[in-house]
Amino acid sequence: MLRVRAYQPEDARLLTDIFYRSIHQSTGAFYTAAQQEAWAPSPPDYDFFSYRFSETLPRVAISGTAVAGFIELRANGYIDCLYVDPDLQRQGVASQLLADAERMASEANLTILETDASYLARPFFTRHGFELVRQNQLERRGEVLTNFRMKKALP
Repeated sequence: MLRVRAYQPEDARLLTDIFYRSIHQSTGAFYTAAQQEAWAPSPPDYDFFSYRFSETLPRVAISGTAVAGFIELRANGYIDCLYVDPDLQRQGVASQLLADAERMASEANLTILETDASYLARPFFTRHGFELVRQNQLERRGEVLTNFRMKKALP
């Protein structure tokens, strides 16, 4: 049984691990090891993410009793993070998180959702009605990473 709930401070370490593991275990077909390390440095910075999550208040997916993933939706409709535990990918977790974010965005009277999707996430967002706006090149810790600005109009 999958459910989505509000962030709790004790989630911080698990969410940081999901972020780190999903990048290092799931994006190798699209990004080099050096790019992955620039994106999610070793070891993970738990203090940074604990502070970040206390500010962004992500929504957290729970599968059974396990934390399965999270999404950060900014007040302006920007989806900053959507990550799923690599062991639980392709089980509807990201879709459930996105549906929850869309519900919250509609309740806040937002008309557009935007994100910067990785190569891995781009097909997911396309399947969920997002359109490509542009390709981005960003430098992080000396590595150039490619992602894709995408948007979706809400009804």
